[in-house]
Amino acid sequence: FTLASAYALDHANADLTLTLGTFSTGNYTVTTSSGSDIAVNGGTFGAGSSTMTIAGLLTIAGGTYNGSTSMGTISGAFLLSSGAYNGDTSTPTLSGGLTISGGTFTASSGVTTVSGAFTHTAGGTFTHNSGTVAFTGNSATVDVATSETFSALTLNKTTGQTLTIASGDTLVMVGTLTLTDGIADGNNFEAQGSVAIGAGYDGGTASLKFSGGAAQSLNLTGVESIFNGDIEVAKSAETLTLGSALTMDAVGQDLTITSGTFSTSG
Repeated sequence: FTLASAYALDHANADLTLTLGTFSTGNYTVTTSSGSDIAVNGGTFGAGSSTMTIAGLLTIAGGTYNGSTSMGTISGAFLLSSGAYNGDTSTPTLSGGLTISGGTFTASSGVTTVSGAFTHTAGGTFTHNSGTVAFTGNSATVDVATSETFSALTLNKTTGQTLTIASGDTLVMVGTLTLTDGIADGNNFEAQGSVAIGAGYDGGTASLKFSGGAAQSLNLTGVESIFNGDIEVAKSAETLTLGSALTMDAVGQDLTITSGTFSTSG
């Protein structure tokens, strides 16, 4: 089934459910109103290059959802319990957050924006696909099963809003960690690639671990006094070089060198 024009679910509780076969948006705009959900329980849903504006839920409990080159916003929760979501090169904004409890979530190779909670505590697989996950908007929590690996991660919350990493959890970045705005509290960031911290970063207590075998640098210019997390150097090779002043004045804040080299001569 392929749409031949723009499609709007604009009646309360009017849902679109795919159980079998193939549904293609035909690259037309798809809009749902609040209370109207899209459910993929089987078959294949192809978003093409459409603009998807989903005010209700997007649930995937079977089958496959292909994001292709689409863009748009999911205001309700995105719930993946089985089946597969392929982000392809799409640019989705998940305002209602993302919960993975089964199936396979392959992120976009572009930017996936998450404004709500990110939950992946049991079941299913998250694959970063060399893309960026950007956490924006108001305060929210990331809760994963001990650790989650991202390619690149950006914190760009509304000023004063907090991203809380749940107790015991570590977010691992093999690419770039960018802290632009907002507060990072809770547990751990682990950076294996580069780290960029902007002057708009609001600080927080989340710790920062430098690992991996590549040379890295830490530049806290403009935020020296508000970076209150622990710092650990645990590198298999190469050096972490300090590129600014480092102020460790929060209660219980520690600098720990487990392995590798830490240099202050940046």
